[in-house]
Amino acid sequence: MYEMTTIYNGTRIRKDHTTFAEVIASVNAKVTLRGDELWTAPADGLEVKAGDKWLHVTYGSFTGWVVLIHKGAQMGKDFREISEPVPPIETFPEYFILEAPNGERKRYARSAF
Repeated sequence: MYEMTTIYNGTRIRKDHTTFAEVIASVNAKVTLRGDELWTAPADGLEVKAGDKWLHVTYGSFTGWVVLIHKGAQMGKDFREISEPVPPIETFPEYFILEAPNGERKRYARSAF
């Protein structure tokens, strides 16, 4: 997962990671967007410079690509990779119950160490 903040009003979310792609939505400045894929341009081309970066984001009901660096110019800021916290794995239950052959049951609580 990745996160970036838009710099300019009218930052466009597009169907693909190119300025020729259809615009899906526009976002105001200072909006933090989360994305799941980062694309980096491998070479110079028409309206693209090697190293340009696009982030695949979901914003409300819209999913598409937002430019982070275009033709070498910064279009987004505060870009960072984020990791979702991994919940701890419960290795021992809070308590357990043992039942003796005679049917007597006893509850044992996990002790704090």
